[in-house]
Amino acid sequence: MAKNPELYCADYNVMEPIKCLRHQSLMLRREYLGEEWNPDRDAGGARWSSLKTHDISKKRHNLLLDILGILKADCRGGFEGHLYPGLSFFFYGLYHAQLVFRASLCSYPVQHLPCRPRSQGRWARLQQIYYIGLVKILSACLLVAQEMHNIQGQFVLISKIYHQRNFLYHKQWQHLTLYVSVFLSGCVDVVSQNLLPQRCTALEHGAQALGTFLFLPLMVSHMQDSEGVELQCHILLTQAVFLLTLAITAEVWAPNMPQLGVMKAFFYMITGSWLIQIGFILHRPISGYEWMDDDKNNIIFVTTFFCWHVTSIAILMIWIYGFFFLWYRYIA
Repeated sequence: MAKNPELYCADYNVMEPIKCLRHQSLMLRREYLGEEWNPDRDAGGARWSSLKTHDISKKRHNLLLDILGILKADCRGGFEGHLYPGLSFFFYGLYHAQLVFRASLCSYPVQHLPCRPRSQGRWARLQQIYYIGLVKILSACLLVAQEMHNIQGQFVLISKIYHQRNFLYHKQWQHLTLYVSVFLSGCVDVVSQNLLPQRCTALEHGAQALGTFLFLPLMVSHMQDSEGVELQCHILLTQAVFLLTLAITAEVWAPNMPQLGVMKAFFYMITGSWLIQIGFILHRPISGYEWMDDDKNNIIFVTTFFCWHVTSIAILMIWIYGFFFLWYRYIA
């Protein structure tokens, strides 16, 4: 007996309407053409019995816009959704690297920024402000704006499709959850560094640890519908995020250990650079040819390429330390 297309997607428990787009297009056809499914006339489910033509309802029209919006968001936001967060993580790692190396060479605590000389004048107060928290807030707002720009149609959490309840835009909601954690971390940095009478580094580290604790399960969930090259890329990214989470968590109890600061900066830069590379691998391959999921050589090379990333970041960290060593010992 042929299955009703209204129930076909629910039989497979599909949580994402994109995967059952072909079956839902049949339902949309019934709305447009006024046709009804008649399984008794055709066991293969290929024939329709025409009833009458009527106007499509606003609810079904919104359904079509939602499906098209999800498709456009995945196509347009895939590369940018990896590029911009990757740049944010990478530059934040660079900031921490130079902070740790400057602290070790100038002999002051890692997590306490050097006091700036007080000056007189109109701009004296602005010179005393630390801007890293404001940069975090601005970055989070820009990332949210970019994510929302790639969404076409109505941005909802749950759809109502023929008595079904499906979660929509699950990847976009995961991205927004991560960006909100970055925004909250930036707010904590601004309050701790500029508003409190004494800086509370434990509060800043706790906010960073909370963000990475959110990032890790989001990455695990992000891999549920992945396979082949994409799955391998995200497994390696999850490994880097896990090690970053360990470093930040350990820094909560040992805030002035330079070794933990170096590891945190190292894993921040690996996470950022690999996010950027994932965008190129999955959405804009440099060769112009799509990576094949059924080719084991591609999966093996992705792992090798990740190891090259790790080595490159280590060399970059050594170069940064060498630059500050020469600057503070022989130039400054």
